[in-house]
Amino acid sequence: MRRFRFLCLALVVLLPPMASVLAGPRSYNLEQAVPPVIQDRAAIVPCTVTFLVEDTANGDLFAQRIRIATGDGDPAVDGRLSCPTDVLPRLPSFARDVCTLRAADKNTCVFADMTRAFAARPEIGNTTPLSSQCRSDTAAYLGAACWMNGVAAICNVGCGNSIQEALNAARARCQQVQGRSCPASVAVAVSEPDVSPPPVPGARQAGR
Repeated sequence: MRRFRFLCLALVVLLPPMASVLAGPRSYNLEQAVPPVIQDRAAIVPCTVTFLVEDTANGDLFAQRIRIATGDGDPAVDGRLSCPTDVLPRLPSFARDVCTLRAADKNTCVFADMTRAFAARPEIGNTTPLSSQCRSDTAAYLGAACWMNGVAAICNVGCGNSIQEALNAARARCQQVQGRSCPASVAVAVSEPDVSPPPVPGARQAGR
C-alpha cells in the first residue's frame, strides 16, 4: 500500500482577546460561596463515526471522522455516548467527500470494505459503506487489512477496542471475503484525531 492519509474534523477553541488576558482581573472576591459541583466529562467519548475510503487511482486510504451531536441528557455508558442510529444512513456520502474533493476522478473513490468482485470490477457498487465504518460507542479502533492488486489496495475493515483487536477483525474479514491472505494492515483510533497509525510494512506514509 503506497500511503495512508488520516483526516478528521477540526475543533476550534475561541480565546478572549490577548489584551484582556494580559490585563488580568480587575478585582478579586475572596469571600465567594462554594462553587457548584462541575461534572467532569473529559473522559466521556462523544459519538464519532469513522469511515475508511480509498482512492483506487493511487492507493490512498482516507479515514474520515464524523462527530454526531447527542442530547445533553443522554447518559454515557462505560464512558461513551451512544450514537443515534437514525442519522447513520446519511453519513457515507459525507465521508466519501473527503476523497472526491482531492481525486482526479471522483469515481475512483470507493469505500474500503470491498467484495471479492472488486479486483475485477473496481467500482463503488462492489464496496460496502456501512461495513467500512466503526462507531465510537461500540469500538475504540478501526482497522483495515488489504492485499495489493497493482496500485489499488483490496481491503476489508474491522472494529475493536484495541489496535490488535481491530487488526485481527480486519484480517479475519479480509481473508474470509477475499479468500486470500491480506498482509498489509493499518489501524486508527475512532475518536482521537491526533493518533497516528502504525506503519505498514512496505507502505509510504503520507504527511498529514
